[in-house]
Amino acid sequence: MRLWSFFGECQRRALTQDQTGVALPVEFAPWVRYKEITLSDYDEEDRRAMNAIQESGYHLYRGGRRPPGAAVPGHPEVSR
Repeated sequence: MRLWSFFGECQRRALTQDQTGVALPVEFAPWVRYKEITLSDYDEEDRRAMNAIQESGYHLYRGGRRPPGAAVPGHPEVSR
């Protein structure tokens, strides 16, 4: 699944399929588009993110955690 990564206020990060970020929650705006990434079925965190995006159009997480789509030890790198 190809997605766009965004940075928001209060250390919020978001993933969405919409490169404009129009569907992202306004309470953490302004949203700044960072880069395009690709998620994989290899990782449980990526699968959770994909499910959230299919349900609501985006996936939120806080900075400091490994973002969905980041390389997973022991698996091929699928992001970037």
